[in-house]
Amino acid sequence: MRAPRPSPKLGVTSPVEEESDPVRTTPSGIRKKGAGVRAWLLLDSAGQAQVVEVGKHSIMRRTGLPRRDLRILDPILSYPSTVLGREKVIVINLEHIKAIITAHEVLLLNSKDPSVTPFGDELQHRLLHFHHATTTNQESRRSSGDDVDSTNLYNSEERPA
Repeated sequence: MRAPRPSPKLGVTSPVEEESDPVRTTPSGIRKKGAGVRAWLLLDSAGQAQVVEVGKHSIMRRTGLPRRDLRILDPILSYPSTVLGREKVIVINLEHIKAIITAHEVLLLNSKDPSVTPFGDELQHRLLHFHHATTTNQESRRSSGDDVDSTNLYNSEERPA
């Protein structure tokens, strides 16, 4: 810490000099408190969606990703379109679509963006369809004991209007 500079009048410091000390006025300390918390659309394997506000450290703990892999999702930094395959997750940065995919959930960033909303809706629809098809197949296998053909689980169907 710096000591106040003595003024020419017998070592008395003026209040103006103390207040203008650039070391003491750091407005960035206030911004750092909430840094990194963003709204993510969380889609689970059943197609259920919820918006969660989580920080970088929570995402790192939840997914096992290192900080450097989260940088490609930062809207401030400019990165080319990227798909990273890691041990437990896939990180996607394709223009407006920024997502983290795990075995059990998808975390989608900027879900309120008009260019991302159709993608989120379609993804949720497909997850719901897949979950419904797999649970229906499991129930029919249990009741009949037959092996049900599950080759059409990924076929896209037209949504009812």
